[in-house]
Amino acid sequence: MENKNISDLTELIKQIEANEILLPDFQREFVWKDVDQQKQLISSVLARMPVGSILLLQSSNPKEFSSKALGRKQPINTDTLGGNVEYLLDGQQRMTVLTNVFSNAIFQGLPSVNDLVAPVALKRRFFIKLPKWKPNGDNDIFGFYSLTFPTDNLGENPTYLSGDILPNLEVIEFNKNDKRAFNPFIPDEKIKPNDLAKFCVSKADCYLIPLYLIASNDKKNGNKKSRIKELIKDDFLSDVNDYYNSSLQEEQERLFKKYEGDPDEVDNFKKAISPTFDTWWSNFESYLTACITKIIMNQIVVSEAQRGRAIDIYENLNRGGVSLSTFDLITAKVAVNDIL
Repeated sequence: MENKNISDLTELIKQIEANEILLPDFQREFVWKDVDQQKQLISSVLARMPVGSILLLQSSNPKEFSSKALGRKQPINTDTLGGNVEYLLDGQQRMTVLTNVFSNAIFQGLPSVNDLVAPVALKRRFFIKLPKWKPNGDNDIFGFYSLTFPTDNLGENPTYLSGDILPNLEVIEFNKNDKRAFNPFIPDEKIKPNDLAKFCVSKADCYLIPLYLIASNDKKNGNKKSRIKELIKDDFLSDVNDYYNSSLQEEQERLFKKYEGDPDEVDNFKKAISPTFDTWWSNFESYLTACITKIIMNQIVVSEAQRGRAIDIYENLNRGGVSLSTFDLITAKVAVNDIL
């Protein structure tokens, strides 16, 4: 049995996309549908707080149990699978939410929106809000106004609390047929390259950073993140620059010093503070990457030979709830035979 306190969500999502992590039919239904409950989980992840555990059972036979892809209603066609798989015995709720928030994996190849286990609860996009610049802006938790990311949080012991992150999350629901650039049902070829970035700078009071791009394994999303950064950078620096140009010399000197402007570019304030923005953005991205590649989630992986131990672990994890039983395993085996 392998037990890891730190998990890499990008690797788990890669396994989910490849149908190497499956949800056996004996698992209970998805119940974490409340948006506030989902936001609490995401704020904990982004504060680098512990977020519970998942239990996986290794198997060399992907046809062993009737199973589903995470977030889907219909059993998967096991004839298309090959090689080893891991069955998710415990942790369906958090893994469904985390996969949905930080990637597009649940929507890939989705035949119908009705195939989602809970369409209303999963047709949501989560964003981090960054405040648009204003002369007397309050200090924000990411140091965005001043372009001074609190670098102490880049280490192993960040100071953020879940409550610090929660007000900085925004959730937007979508429908299958709407035309918004973050809709996973709209093919990339039908979206203009800058549409998502334009949406991210369109609000009057804040910028929006799409979380579904962070743990995605789609290489195209790297370009999307770059475009978002460039449009936010241009908008932010333009606002600061406009204020700088309308200010008296004393205020200009204060701003130049605050943003650690490049002395060689003293005649071009926007260009002078551009490197400071790039440094802030790099630190911000590093922090978000650490949140998901070093997520504090206990991953318990039980070998095929110890499946009896897996049941015992499940019962201990869910003491007081509805226990998994050998009957559940037998039922799942019968179900897969019926499908075949």
